[in-house]
Amino acid sequence: MATRLAVIAEDEPQVRTYIVRVLRTADYEVLEARNGIEALELIHSVHGAVDLLVTDIVMPRMDGNRLATFIRRDYPLIPILLVTGFGGPDPNDSFEVIPKPFLRDTLLEAVARATSDGGAGEERRKRHGGT
Repeated sequence: MATRLAVIAEDEPQVRTYIVRVLRTADYEVLEARNGIEALELIHSVHGAVDLLVTDIVMPRMDGNRLATFIRRDYPLIPILLVTGFGGPDPNDSFEVIPKPFLRDTLLEAVARATSDGGAGEERRKRHGGT
């Protein structure tokens, strides 16, 4: 049974499907978005009760850096993991960044580092009336 909620923003369907599959094996319920605008709408629709955002950096309509900035402003406790196939962005110690392609274990290790906040996701759910 999934106990945590993740939002995945990735414009490449095969990469998005891979990330979703890996996170579901780690007991995440996953909402999928093709770009940053869709991801932002999904996160707002659940009032920020999200345990993890995984976003590609380079996407159409709204890129992952801009999405991460909006999420950090509106929901500062949501852990954010950036993925990229184009090298890393300017160094930013606020977000975990992993290069594509990545293996399952690499993704899960990065998720563990990004979410090692001691249960802030559960606190978000309680504050926003989620389960």
